[in-house]
Amino acid sequence: MDLITQIRTMVKDGGVLTHFGFTLPSGVVGIPNKCLLHEIVQEVPRTSPLKLCHLRVEGYSLKIDSITLPHLRVLSSLDVSQQFAAHGEWHGMQKGSDQADPPNLEALSRELYSAVIPVHMDSLVSFKALTRWLTESPSCISYDNMASILVCKKLATLAFTVKVADINNNQDMIRDVLKMALDLPHIKTIEVSYAWGGRCRWGCCSSGRLKQCMEDIIYSIDVHNDIRRNLTCCEIMFEGNRYIPGITEDGLLRFLNFKKLHPLFIQSSTNLRL
Repeated sequence: MDLITQIRTMVKDGGVLTHFGFTLPSGVVGIPNKCLLHEIVQEVPRTSPLKLCHLRVEGYSLKIDSITLPHLRVLSSLDVSQQFAAHGEWHGMQKGSDQADPPNLEALSRELYSAVIPVHMDSLVSFKALTRWLTESPSCISYDNMASILVCKKLATLAFTVKVADINNNQDMIRDVLKMALDLPHIKTIEVSYAWGGRCRWGCCSSGRLKQCMEDIIYSIDVHNDIRRNLTCCEIMFEGNRYIPGITEDGLLRFLNFKKLHPLFIQSSTNLRL
C-alpha cells in the first residue's frame, strides 16, 4: 500500500488531517498530471469534511473543484510557490464548479488573486506564490494582485515574484507594491523572488546587478513617511539577503542590508521604535 493510499484510507475512516504538503521528487522529468489532494479526499464523507489549515503544493497539479473545495474553507497557510499553474485549476476554490478546459496561465494567476485569496481573508496568515521556473509568462506580482492580497489583514508572511524586466525598467511599481505589502497590519516577513519570462535571460542582466538594483529599490522606501505602521519586527528577503529597518548615517529611516550592518548597529536596531 503506497503512502497516498494509506492517507486516503485514514481520512476516509475519520482520521484528522490539518496540514498537507506534497513535493515533486527530485529527478522527475516532466510535469506529472496527478492531483494528489483530489485522490486523497475523494472518499471522505461530504458530511464530515477535513479542516485543512495548511496546504503546500510543489510541482504537482492542483485541482480545486466540488470534491476538494469543502476541505479548504479554513486555510491559514497557502504555499503554491512551486505550483505549475498551467496544469492547475483555481476555479472552485471560491465556487464548486467544474470547467472542461483549464484557463491559461495568465487567467489562472488573475483568478488566484481576485477570486481565491479574498475567500480566505479572515484566516490566511501565510501566502507564498513564488515562481522561479523559466516560463514564458511567469505569474508575477502587480498592483491589482497586491490590492487583492491587502484584504487578508492577518497575513504575517508573504512571498511573491517580480519580473526581471520590472526590476530594470519599472522600479516605481515594485517599490509601490512593497509599500502596499508593508502596510499590512501584521506583516513580519516579505520574501521576494524574480523570474525572467519571455526572451529575457542571463544576457539581459547579471545576478550581481540584479541584486544591486533590487537593493536600491528596497533602500528607496522612506520608512518614516511612506509606511503608516510600526515596522520594528518587519523584514524583507531577497536572494538570501535580509533587509531590516534602520537609521542611515544621514539620519534617514530605511531598510538596510543586514549583512552589511555593524554588530553595534544591529543591536541598537533591535530596540528601534518606528
